[in-house]
Amino acid sequence: MNWGKAIFIVYTVFITMILSFVYVCVKQDISLVADDYYKQEIAYQSQIDKMTNAQVGEGKLIVDMNGRVAQLKAEGVFSGDIEGKMHLFRPADSRLDRTFDISLNDSGIQEVDLSALAPGLWKIKLDWQDEDGTFYYKEQAVVF
Repeated sequence: MNWGKAIFIVYTVFITMILSFVYVCVKQDISLVADDYYKQEIAYQSQIDKMTNAQVGEGKLIVDMNGRVAQLKAEGVFSGDIEGKMHLFRPADSRLDRTFDISLNDSGIQEVDLSALAPGLWKIKLDWQDEDGTFYYKEQAVVF
């Protein structure tokens, strides 16, 4: 084999490798966190205010993961009824996201069945309001 054939083979393998990398990158499903991502970023200051309210307020909502059940507990003092949403966000695949209404019972507890969720990392976002204002809290959980 002479040098001309060897150089041709090296270039051919290199170009084939680059084209296969491009093909794999183009075929990946890349989605933004939310469809209205840019709109949410513009309104982020209100989100910061809600997070501050949740930290300094007298009442807190806490998520307790217990196997395949999430237990939402109200701790502290709340003025009036709590209304809001619990959003379960899957960073790996936004098609798996779930949203539940927050409806605490008389004991201040709500149980959410997680048996339909795929195992892995989930972000839990609580967005609620009562007579004192609006609040936001988030945490991460791993569902098995």
